[in-house]
Order: sequence, then structure tokens, then C-alpha cells
Amino acid sequence: MSASPSADSAMVTSPDYYARLRIPSSASDRDIRQAYRELSKQYHPDTTTLPLPAALQEFQKLQEAYAVLSDPERRRLYDFQLEQHRWTTSRAAALPNPSPRQPRVATVTSDRERTLSAGEIFALFLLSLTVVGCLVLTIGLGLLRGEQLLQTPSWFQVTTPAADVQAIALPDSEPAAIETPALLAPTSNDNPAAS
Repeated sequence: MSASPSADSAMVTSPDYYARLRIPSSASDRDIRQAYRELSKQYHPDTTTLPLPAALQEFQKLQEAYAVLSDPERRRLYDFQLEQHRWTTSRAAALPNPSPRQPRVATVTSDRERTLSAGEIFALFLLSLTVVGCLVLTIGLGLLRGEQLLQTPSWFQVTTPAADVQAIALPDSEPAAIETPALLAPTSNDNPAAS
């Protein structure tokens, strides 16, 4: 059975139920029941020496605390909310309070200053392993097919340095006649002046 949203929000803002029952937060169900019985005898409107309005108010606070702490689900929710409230207030107290005169300047850290996370290191490891694996696979398949590892490409023409030197040394020789293809040679039918 869950408490209503208004009761849940009241749990966080209300005083500590453990303090109302005068027990520690680690108290067992038996300790809660025993503390409630003793305090209810003390604050019950029929048995107390307090004025009736004060006795009713204190007794209702005891009943509220007992109702929350005696139900395991509501107690678990209350403990969680109480711990969260304590953590939030202690965290807010620990943070520095900036003065209104000094504007807060955001500091930007460079990506080069941070260390790599474990996930990033693992991703780099997998990437390098993949590259090395591809290289090994390519070389292995080439060797299995019987291809040479170092082979000159077909587009690379090997020229001998002696032939280059001979062509530079003999510039007086006549250049070779440029032959024009038969399709581009002028014919008598193409020349209108000849007719």
C-alpha cells in the first residue's frame, strides 16, 4: 500500500519520525512497536497530564510516525527520501556560496588535459587489432595465391640511365621525322585550289 503524493512530500519536510519515537534509524519492527506503545501511554489524551490540545497534537504526531515506520514499504520510501534530503542539504552546505558581485566564470578544460577512459582505451585497442589483422590477412592471402610480395607495378616503366645520358649528350643529331597518319595527310580531293 503506497502513500499518497501529498503524504510522500510531507514525509520529507516533516520532522524526523525516528526522533519522534526516540529510536535509531536502524531499529527493528519490534523496537518501533515497543517505543510507540510506551510513548502513546505517555501522550494519550486520556492518560497524560498535558493540556488536551497539546496531548492530541503530540499523540497525532506519534501515530503519524508509527504509521510510516511500521509499514515496510512506506518505511523504505521514507528512509530513501530522508537520506536524499540529508545528502542534498549537506551537499548544498558544502558548496561555496558565490557572492552576487562576482560573476561566475565557467572554466573550460581542454580535451588534451583529460586522460583516456577505459572504454576509449579498449576501442583504440580493438581498432589497432583490426588494422594489424587486416594486414596479416592480406599478406597471408597473397602468399597463399603465390604472388610476389614486392612486385613492380605495370604502369611503372624502367628506363636505363645510360639511354638518358646518350640522348642528352647527342643534341646535334637530326630529330626523327614526324610521320603523319594517313587520315590526316592532305589529299588532292581536299584542296579546292588545285581543281
